[in-house]
Amino acid sequence: MRKLFLAIWILSAAVVLTTSNAYAYDVEGDLNTIKTRLYELAMSQKSNNHDIEDLLKNFDEKTGLFTDIDYKDQTASQWQPGYHWRRLTRLAVEYQDPRSPNWHSDKVKSCVIKAIRTWVAQPPIANNGWWNLIGVPTEMARIFVLMENEIGPELVRSSIPLLNYAVKPDYYDYHGPATGENLLWETFNHIATCVLTKDVEGIKRAVNASAGAIAITEKEGIQPDYSFYQHGIQSYAFGYGKAFSLTAAQILYAVSGTSFDMPREKVGILSNYILEGQQWCSYHKLLEYTAMGREISRPDDKTGSIVRAMELMRKVDASRQGEYDDYIAQLEGRPRKKLLEGSRYFDRIKLLVHQGGDYFFSVKNAAYPIIYTESGNKENLKGLYLGDGTQFLARRGDEYDRIFPIWNWRRLPGSIIEQGSGSLKPARDWGKGNEGPKTFAYGLTDGDAGFFSIQATRDGISANRSWFCIGGKIIHMSSDLSFEKGHDVWQTVNQAFQRTDVYVNNSRMETDSLSGPVKSVWQDSTGYYFPGKSNVVVLAKRQSGSWYEINQAYSRETISEDVFTLAENLGKSGGGRASCYIICPNVSSDEDLSRKCADIEVVSNTADLHCVHDRKTDTFYLAAFGSDVRFRIPGSGKKITLSGPSLYIVKKQHIIKKLP
Repeated sequence: MRKLFLAIWILSAAVVLTTSNAYAYDVEGDLNTIKTRLYELAMSQKSNNHDIEDLLKNFDEKTGLFTDIDYKDQTASQWQPGYHWRRLTRLAVEYQDPRSPNWHSDKVKSCVIKAIRTWVAQPPIANNGWWNLIGVPTEMARIFVLMENEIGPELVRSSIPLLNYAVKPDYYDYHGPATGENLLWETFNHIATCVLTKDVEGIKRAVNASAGAIAITEKEGIQPDYSFYQHGIQSYAFGYGKAFSLTAAQILYAVSGTSFDMPREKVGILSNYILEGQQWCSYHKLLEYTAMGREISRPDDKTGSIVRAMELMRKVDASRQGEYDDYIAQLEGRPRKKLLEGSRYFDRIKLLVHQGGDYFFSVKNAAYPIIYTESGNKENLKGLYLGDGTQFLARRGDEYDRIFPIWNWRRLPGSIIEQGSGSLKPARDWGKGNEGPKTFAYGLTDGDAGFFSIQATRDGISANRSWFCIGGKIIHMSSDLSFEKGHDVWQTVNQAFQRTDVYVNNSRMETDSLSGPVKSVWQDSTGYYFPGKSNVVVLAKRQSGSWYEINQAYSRETISEDVFTLAENLGKSGGGRASCYIICPNVSSDEDLSRKCADIEVVSNTADLHCVHDRKTDTFYLAAFGSDVRFRIPGSGKKITLSGPSLYIVKKQHIIKKLP
């Protein structure tokens, strides 16, 4: 009996040992899989921004520092000591690239190891905590993944406190618990650190926290309409939000198919955010600019991170590969197989976008508690009016590409602004305090067409405004315009690069400016029609500026380009007046715009009601601002009562959509 018990015990122990070893083997295999993928991701960081020979020439072997970096610098957004690590990433990639003349170079290896030792012994601390918590650890993690064997376990272990600077016992730290993209940056770095140290529980924690961020939320992160918030309630899909796409895709890819994999629904959420959100808000290489926050004032690449995110998503989301391929082609300047067409409204950021196939239009107006835009770190120093009726029209997609240093920021497309000389810097840094007014601002679409209406009020200027994207045209109305100012107030229609001659009333403009009762203006394949009596201003002038003027981390060098500006001069006072213009994309300079617009009927542009009739589809689009507006449908005896402020779509005499 005793022998039997002993035999059973030995057999049981063997089974337990075998199971334990199998589990350990699987986890070990998963760690190696994740490490291999992190290595692949780090190798993709190769950049031509730094010449390798210059980096090596400027490296001091004795101090372990680069002689051309000011290690005492405290510039917030472009902290010079942070570039110590970005240079080391460049060198580490070069060291591991078999195609490089510096492949496995002893000189490069020595440089990297010496530079790491010097920093770890006495790390510089940035006043901008992002560098300490995220920026430096991100580069460190890449370098250790790339050169773990060369660097050695001792130096890796001594660097862990810096790598895990943001990892607190109960949360990831970014001036308190991190959220949105700040959280994902930190969890991604923690995953890399845990792979290097074989910390299984740490990886589980980091992946679970990442999964919590890849979610639909009304806080910071992906919104229910697939827009994106960061730094409070503001649109940030093409600032922090494009970094979010890449970091989330990297994490999903790194753990895919391992025991640390995320639930499948997380892949679906990120797919929808990219394809139903970001994709619809872009056209060719244009990314809707009001979603950039303070990053609008940076001259860096805007599309690369989204392309890299989709290249990874193709591997984890095979069901939508064709859609990713189309969006990648678009952002890389190649033709799409399937054009986006139709209107979409993003209520969480008060943005209407219209994809016309061969043109793009967007309009944004913040309303409380949504923030217009943000400044901070001495960036976006002229963005006071950004997001306040701001509109963009594109045919090629480069109409505004890097125009921002030379923009007149008091004449933003779509804006109504007094042409004075006050400061254009947002009142407060980091967005808070820059919220829109507590007024009506909503959009409504039927899928093909859409419109957006607001009760605008700012700086003593008030108006009811609507933008209708109907039948291949954009119709804008302003009514009940009221203000008393010391300077003229302009309603700007567009301010973009001048790519062609300008035609006014179908005749080539021979001067660089004119104003008066103009009926039509044409520039760069787009016509602008003014059906009423408008004091139109047309400018075709050289404008100058520098990146430094809008972002003090960049060059003071003066840039000059030809700029086309079109506006209505509303004068110094307005007592309930109205105005209207119609934009016609893709027309010739000799087009009769009155005939071109004949299928669009402007039915009403009063203080109480904006109404446009699309004759081709017999559809009326109505914005009611009054509380009890009675409307007789033209050509019929039918009357409807509209309770405003509200929006309606009436097709063939029947209300098919209403908001609210």
